[in-house]
Amino acid sequence: MNEDVEELQHSVANKADNAHVQDLEDAIEDLVHRWKRNNLVFFNIPENSESGDCVAFIQNFIAEHMGITSEEDQKLEIERAHRTPPGKPREGKPPRPIHVAFLRYTDKMSVLKNTSS
Repeated sequence: MNEDVEELQHSVANKADNAHVQDLEDAIEDLVHRWKRNNLVFFNIPENSESGDCVAFIQNFIAEHMGITSEEDQKLEIERAHRTPPGKPREGKPPRPIHVAFLRYTDKMSVLKNTSS
C-alpha cells in the first residue's frame, strides 16, 4: 500500500512539473515571438555595400530606394541592423541578408506597406 501511495505521489509530482515546464516553454515562445515582431530581413543587397554601418545604410536605403521619407515627428527608428554571420566562405554564394530590428512595430509596418507600391 505504501508503495502505491509513493508511486501516486511521484506520478502527481511529475505531472505538476511537466505542466509547469510546458507553461514556461509557452511563455518563452511568446516572448521570442514578441521580440521578433519588429524585425525585417533585407535580401540581395551586395556584400560590403553598407561600409560597416548597417543602420545608416538601411536608413538611407529606405529613404532613397523605397521612397519612404520620415518626418521629424514620425521618424523611422532602427534599433539595430546586421548581416547574417558569415559561417563558411562566401565564394559564389548570394549576399548575406541584413537583419533589421525597428524600434516600433508601426515602423516595420510602414516599411512593409510601402514595399507593395
